[in-house]
Amino acid sequence: MSNTRISDFIPSWFWVTFSQENFLNLSYNHIHGEFGTTLTNPISIGIVDLSENNLCGKLPSLSSGLVSLDLSSNTFSKSMDDFFMQKSRRPNGIRIS
Repeated sequence: MSNTRISDFIPSWFWVTFSQENFLNLSYNHIHGEFGTTLTNPISIGIVDLSENNLCGKLPSLSSGLVSLDLSSNTFSKSMDDFFMQKSRRPNGIRIS
């Protein structure tokens, strides 16, 4: 669903509905809002590309099933220290862009 002109926030039901997918690409849209507020559980999709949107807020919780997460070119403005400092909570081998 990349570059499809989605111009909304990601509702919490979205992550539950697509939780069994291996790959999710919502890049190059106009998705906005506080990213972390829509997640009730850690992202469990294998590869997630949410680059080139207008997401903000704290970075999401991650699960051991996540392999690659691309959040580049968004508008995150809150500190990412918690996310990067807690390596014990981050799955081994994850690639973060």
